[in-house]
This record gives sequence, C-alpha cells and structure tokens, in this order.
Amino acid sequence: MGVTSEDNDFQSQRAAVARFYPAVAVRKHREFADDVLTRSGFPLRQGLLALYAHGALLNREFANKLLSASKTGADRDLSESDQWLTSQFRLLVGLPWLTPNEQLESLLNLSVDERVLLETVERMSPVNASEFEDRLLQAISNDNAYEQDNLLAYAFHTEVPLTTEASEAIENLVGSASARTRGHAMSILADRGTASQLLKFANSDWTADGADEDTFEPWHGSMALVRAFKLGQCSIEDIFTRIS
Repeated sequence: MGVTSEDNDFQSQRAAVARFYPAVAVRKHREFADDVLTRSGFPLRQGLLALYAHGALLNREFANKLLSASKTGADRDLSESDQWLTSQFRLLVGLPWLTPNEQLESLLNLSVDERVLLETVERMSPVNASEFEDRLLQAISNDNAYEQDNLLAYAFHTEVPLTTEASEAIENLVGSASARTRGHAMSILADRGTASQLLKFANSDWTADGADEDTFEPWHGSMALVRAFKLGQCSIEDIFTRIS
C-alpha cells in the first residue's frame, strides 16, 4: 500500500486550507479520523500513525471509541510488532482525552508483557495519592510483576503523589525478584526517596556489577547511590566501587 494522489493532495493542501478555511480543515481531519475507526490491518496501522500529529483535533467521544476498538481484533492480521505499534498509538492518540483514572485503567488493561512506550507514559496525568496506593498494593498482593512495572514507571514519569504506605511499598520493591521492577523502584528512590530510605539502600550490598544490564537497574541504582552520597549517607570511595 503506497502513497496515493489523494494522500499527496491532502498533505500539500492542508496548510493553505487550515489557514484560510480552518473549519473545513478541522472537519476533514475528523472525517479522516472516523474512517480510521472502521479500518483493520495495515490501513488501521497507517491511519493511527497519521492521526498522531493531529490529536488536538479529536475529542473524548472519539478517544473512547478508539480505545474500545482495541478489543475487536481489527489488528489480528498484522505482525506481532505491528500489533504492538498499533496498540501503543491507540494510547498515544486517545489518552490525552481521558481522565487520569481512565488513563491508568487503560494502561493496566494492556496485554500482559506488552512493553509501553516512554512517550505513552509521559502523556499521562497523575491520579490522586490514595487511588495510586490502592492500585499498587493490589498489584503487589496479586504478585503481578507486569502491573507493578507499569505502575512504577507511571509514578516516576507523572510524579504522582505518594502516601506513606505507597512509598514504603516502593522501597520494598527495590528488593524484587524482577530486575525490571527493581529498576523502576530505584528510579523513584533516586528521584524522591527519603533520607532514611536512601541510607538503607546505601547500607545494602547492591552494586551495579551485579545488576541486570538488560534493564535500567544499573543506572537508577547508581543514581540512588549518588543521591545518598549528596545527603552524606555514604562515602565517595563507596560510590566509585558500586556505581556503573
């Protein structure tokens, strides 16, 4: 499927129409968006990629339809990598129109082990502290490492407020069996861990040499040690032997 003459016309005339006939430009883009909702397979993939740059022209109703359509199997004929791309761009286009609670629900409803684009999480808004605490403690109670990973990444990038219970839970996840979970927990520890939490980490036996290099654990663990040093919790000699 290549670029058609209609595609070229649409792109070349967009700026002029938007400048002199903005209402027409908005209407045509929304018509295009509605058409994307009816697509499947590769046309769906291409349509979502094209919509990404014009998400400000959409609305909440469209976002709900777009995210609900993920359950219809419209992408089942795509390769595994294109299915992942389609899923992520549904979120990128639709999330800004949802409430913070709805955004978090969409994130947690992803297929297990589906990796989330950094930009996807960065587009999200924080829920309140008690809502985040409930979600995190539930994920820990269910031993759901995938939800724990996504919640920790969400907390780091949205700077969601943390209750004392949530902060303590994150501190405990620094010792998780999952390297990815440990890395995410260390990122929050390095960013806004308390002095006592950083002292406890500095007094642990963690070193970057023993960390999983396929995750961000070495980086975030090292940054937590650097912050501990800045607060006078460990020596410079200790830092040099343990960081990456």
